[in-house]
Amino acid sequence: MTAKLTKAYISTQHRITELSDRRDAGQGALEYIGILAVVVVVIGLAIAGFNAASGDINTGVSDLIKKVTGQG
Repeated sequence: MTAKLTKAYISTQHRITELSDRRDAGQGALEYIGILAVVVVVIGLAIAGFNAASGDINTGVSDLIKKVTGQG
């Protein structure tokens, strides 16, 4: 009886481990895609903000640098 219970326990643990491994497969790739999407959105919003503020991204960045350094 003890041998049967031990075998059932080990087999159940093995199945749980297999299911867990299948569910986590590829999760890292999805996380990287999500991070890249967030970065693209943030950069896009920053560029849109610079363009709306000054009409030119180079001028916008230069103006911000001058404001931060106190030269403008």
